[in-house]
Amino acid sequence: MQSIAKELNLPESVFLLPVHDQEADYRVKYFTPTEERRS
Repeated sequence: MQSIAKELNLPESVFLLPVHDQEADYRVKYFTPTEERRS
């Protein structure tokens, strides 16, 4: 995901992932071109 964000070179890229439990509908990961952002 980091390499995709770097290639897109946008201020922020967001990826939706499947959940591991029933308490959420999805998981989200945020990336800048240089790092993963913690939410």
